[in-house]
Amino acid sequence: MIIHSISAENVLKYARLTLDDLPAQGVIAVSGPNESGKSSIGEAICFALFGRTFSLGPDQIQKLIRWGEIQCSVSLVFSARDDKRYQINRFLDIDGNHGVRLQVAGDEANPIARGVAAVAEVLMQLIGFEFDEFVESFYLAQREITTPHPHSQAVKIMAGVAPLEFVAQTFVQEITETRLELQARQQGKLRVEQELKELGIREGELQELEQQRQQLLGNVEEEQAMEQDLEAASDRYQNSVPRFEAASRSRARSSALRFLSLVLALLVGGVWYVLARMPDSEIAQTLRSLLLEQIPQWSADYRIWLLYAAGGFAVLFAVFWIRRVSLGSRINELRETSNELASRLDGLSAEDQDQPDVSAAGKLQQRIAELAADAEEVRDGVGHEVSRQQELIGQHREEVEGLGQAIDREDGRLATAANLCEERDVYREQIEKAQRRIYLRELAGELLQGACRRVSVRFNRDLRDLVGRTLPLFTEDRYQHLQIDTDLTVQVFSSEKRGFMVLEEISSGTQRQIMLAIRLALSQQLIKSTVKGKQFVILDEPFAFFDRERARSSLSVLPKLSENITQVWIIAQEFPAETSFDRHIVCAREHLSLPPESS
Repeated sequence: MIIHSISAENVLKYARLTLDDLPAQGVIAVSGPNESGKSSIGEAICFALFGRTFSLGPDQIQKLIRWGEIQCSVSLVFSARDDKRYQINRFLDIDGNHGVRLQVAGDEANPIARGVAAVAEVLMQLIGFEFDEFVESFYLAQREITTPHPHSQAVKIMAGVAPLEFVAQTFVQEITETRLELQARQQGKLRVEQELKELGIREGELQELEQQRQQLLGNVEEEQAMEQDLEAASDRYQNSVPRFEAASRSRARSSALRFLSLVLALLVGGVWYVLARMPDSEIAQTLRSLLLEQIPQWSADYRIWLLYAAGGFAVLFAVFWIRRVSLGSRINELRETSNELASRLDGLSAEDQDQPDVSAAGKLQQRIAELAADAEEVRDGVGHEVSRQQELIGQHREEVEGLGQAIDREDGRLATAANLCEERDVYREQIEKAQRRIYLRELAGELLQGACRRVSVRFNRDLRDLVGRTLPLFTEDRYQHLQIDTDLTVQVFSSEKRGFMVLEEISSGTQRQIMLAIRLALSQQLIKSTVKGKQFVILDEPFAFFDRERARSSLSVLPKLSENITQVWIIAQEFPAETSFDRHIVCAREHLSLPPESS
């Protein structure tokens, strides 16, 4: 970047400042007594480019406005790396309003960028550096030239360490954040595991509850079936009682009539046999006499009727026998209903041994088995048993309902446990990922540290080589070599003493010559690494503590310093006599309201 012109109004000590047709190559000297506005020129250039100055912080920038005025402005024309000329116009007022515009020189109608942020972004692309690098390399505003601070951001950018450190710092921040995240995930995992422990899930408990419920449901079904069977058996028994009594009476009559028919069949048959087979016997005579007395019409021809009568009584005997057998079968069938009911009652008694009225149920069962219980007695007894059975069924149903609720609760607990296990697995995965991220970033950080050391060593070597080419020019070949450590600690090789010396062993004038060589070498390093083009430097009071000979020799060296540093601004109260410059700007306290004189 080369400055071609600058104009300003109400900047620091100047009401107006105009510098045109500045030489693109050579030395521009700015001289004048104290408080004559020499440094104000450099501050104006710095403000025009970056909106801030070396001596004023961002919160003090309004002090740049000349005392008593309400606003200031600076216009700077420069050429960038692309060799095009650009113009930047910057404005500031006492209320803090800050405006800036960047355009191609002479093309005010088409600005490239407007606004502080937009102009800063475009300007960085055009010139290749920002404020920190500028004041570290190209604007040496200190009265005592010192070595650059090893932790200077500008030096780190020039060395190429800044992006590595930025990435490393990003990794450190990410590691810190990830550790906090990891801690939160670990605490979350512990919380979930504690909740799982408090749930106390027992494997197989749900299956046991379901089995118990199924068993109880089966018992309820069986008990309901027993109740229905008992009621049906009771109904059948009650219906069988009158039929049993009627059948019993009929069987008794059939038995009596069967016996009577047998007796009559035997008696009539015997009479026929005596009369027919033993007609001359005394018994036959007696029977004929009786029959004639009872039946006067009796004759021998009527004996066949006796045979018929005997056969009829035999038939009646057989009929009554069959009738009795049939009634016996019916009675046995009716007894089955009593046995069935007694069996049902016996089954209930076996299940309810803890009931206090089991003995009464046993007596009823015995009477039913004997078909001695009447319908009312059976109805009352069975009703009592049915009530007890229904009560038992109700209890079992309550147990089933309670088991259902327990199963629902267990289902809920298992669902909660499943969700917690899933959450725990997520935490485990997140913890593994976080630990992996930390490991990778720690490894990357170690690699970046090694890379930073390597880049720093290479940067110091390059810087040392650059200083080695300029240092003999400043020290008249007395000091030719430097040793610069990674922390920018400087030692110089003395050809007279044949060894390296720390700076404290060298005179203060020589120290400043060495430091000036280092700072100028730093400028060349920045040009080499980022600017890559022609560049200006501003040296504000670089020879403040030099004697005349050192100042004169340094001035003779500066134009030959580098083919890339072509425009050198030197600010001093005065310069040695017979020193020529490409442009000499003379400042005076009494002419601050006018442009400084040039020669």
